[in-house]
Amino acid sequence: MNPDYADWLNPMLVKELRQGLRKSVFVSVFLLVQIAMVILIGFRMLSATSGADQMVGGFLDGVLWTGLGLALLIIMPMRGLASITEEQKANTLDLVQMTRMGSTGIVLGKWVAVVSQSLLIAVAVLPYAVLRYFFGGVDVVENLITLTAMILGSAAATALCLWLSTMPAAARGIGVGLGIYIIPSTLIGSRLGPLLGMSSMSSGSIFSWIYATVIATAFLLELAASRIAPMAENHATRIRLIAIIGVVVGVIGTSLGATEWAVPGVIIFIWASFEALTEQTSEVPSLYAPWVNRGPLTRLAGRLLYPGWATGLLFTLVMVMILIGNQLLFVPRGRSEEWKPLLEGLIFWFAMITPVAVLVLMPGVKYRGAIYFLVHLLCAFFFIVARTINGSRSVATSLIDSLTPTSAAMAVMSNLSSSDNHWPFFIILTLPIGGCIAIFLFIKARKEFRLIREMEGRALAPESPALPPNA
Repeated sequence: MNPDYADWLNPMLVKELRQGLRKSVFVSVFLLVQIAMVILIGFRMLSATSGADQMVGGFLDGVLWTGLGLALLIIMPMRGLASITEEQKANTLDLVQMTRMGSTGIVLGKWVAVVSQSLLIAVAVLPYAVLRYFFGGVDVVENLITLTAMILGSAAATALCLWLSTMPAAARGIGVGLGIYIIPSTLIGSRLGPLLGMSSMSSGSIFSWIYATVIATAFLLELAASRIAPMAENHATRIRLIAIIGVVVGVIGTSLGATEWAVPGVIIFIWASFEALTEQTSEVPSLYAPWVNRGPLTRLAGRLLYPGWATGLLFTLVMVMILIGNQLLFVPRGRSEEWKPLLEGLIFWFAMITPVAVLVLMPGVKYRGAIYFLVHLLCAFFFIVARTINGSRSVATSLIDSLTPTSAAMAVMSNLSSSDNHWPFFIILTLPIGGCIAIFLFIKARKEFRLIREMEGRALAPESPALPPNA
């Protein structure tokens, strides 16, 4: 008897497909979509003979895209929310990782399984979409763009849910709430957005949608894999490389006048910076072996791409300088504001690294990411209190905002004018405070770089010969 699936397929994909296609959620959604399509086409056929054909057709089209959007963008992706959690509760992740399948293969198999089921639902709708064409008033190109955007959005939403499934329950709840609003509002096109009260994007931006969803999906899958990976796997490098690609594409897009291409890269860079600055330096020599065996250039690149907060300092600094250069070269400004991109960039970089100083002083803390955000929240408290007491434009508010890089960054994001009181205080207070924090961190980072050199030396050292049995 022939097997159901080819032997070369990802075993996790085969397992998830076998289980997923039998689950009541997929079967129910698939049947409901088919029943809804039959009913909608039936109503459209009945309305074709009446004078209200256009009005009824428009309403039914709205119902069609709304229902399909809910299925592809919410119901199906949310199946991934418990995917990793179920494996962890059943204690099967460690068993799977003992095989040749790494964490990337596990996450990718689960993602492809859910996306394949979503594609099956989308393909099943195509005959009904073609049948609507014969009633007239249907823009086939626009429909295909909308469906493509939904499929891309479904892929990104599935990757988001898989990543959230590796996180605590509270974080999953916050992520689901944000994802339900953000993903449809930015990725699904011109039909479902207005129906749900969200902004839509023009169909001419389809290539930027494709780019945004592809890079976001790759980034989210890598984040999910990093959460379940053993210490010997290096996901920090991949996460940072994706961020570098996003920033470079954003710079190219800005230089060509297409600033929307910079948005995904900047968002990914911000989160990649959080990951880089909260990591511990790896003490697994085999992780460094692929780098040191390829020569001095790759070892130099490792100073930006190795896991650890010390390399994260250099990584974030280099990326911020690239973004500053992008602003100076390609964003037109008046002569009186030519200095602002450099000042703003330094303030944002200081804000990124300020919580790291607390983490360095607490080396044994377990929840490093939570401490990182807590420090930012405490600094943001000064920003809120200053405006509550003194208003937003007083000298006292400018002084308080300048006391921490985080509050200064929040003030910059509030669209300050060139004549605002904040700028002198930023130069007098924020830059020296941030500079002292940066100097402190680079002094502490010397120990981390010594550890990196030691691990590189161990990776280069030949293995000790095995002792004879009677030795």
